[in-house]
Amino acid sequence: MRVDDSLTAAIAAIFWSGRSVGWAKKKISRLGDMWLLGGEIIRDVNEDPHLRKVAAEQLVRNVIHQDGGPLLHNGREDEQRSFDSTCRKFHRFLSQSQR
Repeated sequence: MRVDDSLTAAIAAIFWSGRSVGWAKKKISRLGDMWLLGGEIIRDVNEDPHLRKVAAEQLVRNVIHQDGGPLLHNGREDEQRSFDSTCRKFHRFLSQSQR
């Protein structure tokens, strides 16, 4: 499976998990930022071909953390703030689902 297909599957799984636990529509609509995250990860993979062998979930876990996500290429400050907020929520969700 290609990296972009794996990332799409991982992000879609988070989206549907959020719907099943009753996330608000506004929160779900902010998951559009996850497509930005996927784009940044694909950019990293294209720059470092060794990352192609890393599982999609691990690639995501490598770039998000409790403080936010990676720096957006060509992103405005308000977009970065929104993106970081979504990445923090995504990080919390992944941390809770590991338990």
